[in-house]
Amino acid sequence: IICECQPEGYDAGMRAEPSFMNAFRRIDVSETDEADTLAIVNGAARRLEAARNLSVEPAAVAAALSLTRRFLPYRAFPGKAVRFLEQLANDALVGQERSSATRTIGRGDAIAGFTRATGLPSFILSDELALRVPEVRAYFEQRLLGQPDAVEAMVDLITVIKTSLNDPGKPLGSFLFLGPTGVGKTELAKV
Repeated sequence: IICECQPEGYDAGMRAEPSFMNAFRRIDVSETDEADTLAIVNGAARRLEAARNLSVEPAAVAAALSLTRRFLPYRAFPGKAVRFLEQLANDALVGQERSSATRTIGRGDAIAGFTRATGLPSFILSDELALRVPEVRAYFEQRLLGQPDAVEAMVDLITVIKTSLNDPGKPLGSFLFLGPTGVGKTELAKV
């Protein structure tokens, strides 16, 4: 019998049925290092190319690694990058079933796919797109009236994320919006 679980599941099993859990030999599987992750993700890209009628550019693999490292810190490598590449391949082949042309997945496709998957705007994800702070501020000010401090906090957060100055081991931002009913707390969270 081969089983798999996350550490939390193992701990719960040990609390509930320690004799059952002790019947298994525990083998801890840790996240791969950077070199192994790159080799695994490149291998996954080659397997996707062989199994489907597509080509995955090295820039797309690099983008998959970079984006998942920065914006999916609570998932482990290599799985998060491999799953993202598989999703890109699925998206690329939608509507291409009858076509014999090889579909190429590039860096732009990876950024667009990550934007669709996470809801993060492409100007935050792409190095090619500039952050226009006045436009970001105007976006928030149009949707959240009379809350300049809250708007400034959100603009500061987006600026830090865009410049990659955030700590990758911590959430992108943690905010607690306080105030009476009707001042815009929920609207700010939505925006």
